[in-house]
Amino acid sequence: ESCDAHPLFLPNLSAIDLRIEFDFLCALLQDLQPSLLHVNRFAGLAWAYQSEFLDFITNSGLPYRYIAHDYSSISRFYHMVRPDHIYCGIPDWNMLDDWLLMTERDVIDSCPTETRRAAYSAFLRNAQSVECPSPAALRVLENFYSDFRAEIVPHAQPFETQVRATRRPADGKLRIACIGAIGGHKGSDLI
Repeated sequence: ESCDAHPLFLPNLSAIDLRIEFDFLCALLQDLQPSLLHVNRFAGLAWAYQSEFLDFITNSGLPYRYIAHDYSSISRFYHMVRPDHIYCGIPDWNMLDDWLLMTERDVIDSCPTETRRAAYSAFLRNAQSVECPSPAALRVLENFYSDFRAEIVPHAQPFETQVRATRRPADGKLRIACIGAIGGHKGSDLI
């Protein structure tokens, strides 16, 4: 958000190459002095840049909120599904270490579990608030981190449904329409 509390939309920042423009981006954020920095996530970003961003934001003095869309603050397996695509419940830190042994060594967003834990502990602790989409998502995050301020902020629904799906009385079959990508971590094996 800009200083007068109006959101500042900067789509051209997507062209920034962090390998050579990281310092520029940090200077830009410092110069803008936003009244609030919204941090969505870093999933998919190489750990080297993820950790630099976490360190910069944590120590910048800028007020920020973290929107916990997924569990990338806990693991590079941000859907809590093992690398072999098997869901085994919510893991603990030791299980996450084991999962790292199941992947290639040169994955860009991989780092030792303790390194991620330390970086995100400071980041979450210093956030003005951590927004979780549901009480269940908050409970998962609290299994791993304890020192942060949280709010439940459900994801906005893009449309309002007026009519509920019903069984077709003629044949009694339930038909399911799945719009968008759905993988094993979202229950495609059940559908």
